[in-house]
Amino acid sequence: MTLLYSAEQRLVVLQIQLQVDVHIRSRLTSYAKFVGGSLKSIRRPREKRHRTQECPREQYITSLGML
Repeated sequence: MTLLYSAEQRLVVLQIQLQVDVHIRSRLTSYAKFVGGSLKSIRRPREKRHRTQECPREQYITSLGML
């Protein structure tokens, strides 16, 4: 009887641990997505600035026009 009770207790503890682990994983996933989105929004302006800069070919053509 005590062995069965001990096994049931262990199962309950494992089930609770699993629920906690799933909850923590869910929270970490949400946080990672939030941080990932934040980093993307920080990087986007840099990329846009880079795209608006003249490419080397345009710089070369501009320099020829100035000669």
